[in-house]
Amino acid sequence: MLPQIRPRACAIALFGSAILAFGLYHIHSFSGITEGGGLGLTLLLYHWFNISPAISAFAFNFICYAFGWKVLGKDFIAYSIIAGLGFSAFYAIFERFDPLWPGLVNLPLLAAVLGAVFVGVGVGLCVRIGGAPCADDALAMGFVKLTRLKIQWIYLISDVVVLGLSATYIPINRLAYSLLSVVLSGQLVGLMQRIRLPKAVGKERIKADSESACANPDDQCGDSESACAKPDDQCGDSESACAKPDDQHGDSESACAKPDDQCGDSESACAKPDDQ
Repeated sequence: MLPQIRPRACAIALFGSAILAFGLYHIHSFSGITEGGGLGLTLLLYHWFNISPAISAFAFNFICYAFGWKVLGKDFIAYSIIAGLGFSAFYAIFERFDPLWPGLVNLPLLAAVLGAVFVGVGVGLCVRIGGAPCADDALAMGFVKLTRLKIQWIYLISDVVVLGLSATYIPINRLAYSLLSVVLSGQLVGLMQRIRLPKAVGKERIKADSESACANPDDQCGDSESACAKPDDQCGDSESACAKPDDQHGDSESACAKPDDQCGDSESACAKPDDQ
């Protein structure tokens, strides 16, 4: 069965990917603030074992998306492809321009907070509609379904582990700001899942079905109202039927008049003796 793709969900996935690409290019790539998860793991393998990120990232992405497809299904893969391609396309567009805030390299605290906002909101929108722009997002979404933990805690555990291992080659002061950034971004991803959107993506069909189901009682009620009108019609028939006793009573009155007429005849008959 083909996945069910909704245009509105695709638009939100692309919008979230654009926000994520904007933040990673204009903040993370120039400020020295790194990320945990899959990106941090590829850098860690490069510094430890001299494995190119091109190889490690491909293998890691394949494993994570295969895991996500197994746990979350075809719709997840479809939206993840849209989000992933959107991220690559938007990042390629943004890197054609100079960074907007090159001075953030001297403001690591501000860079950590701003980077967390862009990553948290961008990834949060993609996860909200059921897609993962990055492989570690697919891994987190799969573990959420299996363990029932909140997604922000899955992000926190994986990021802390990767950043802790990255302390072998990243200065401690920069690592502290990176830890702050990943903690904030993970909490924002979780917050985006609880924010009530004007029309919740993924729930539009359920809402439409419930509204159509709620419309049936009204139709049934309308039928009952028309059915309830029948007693009035029957009552109207009974009223016309009730008029019959009056008509019969009228007939009885005319019938009662006959003794008078007969009495009149008897009086004329009684007059005969006098005449006689």
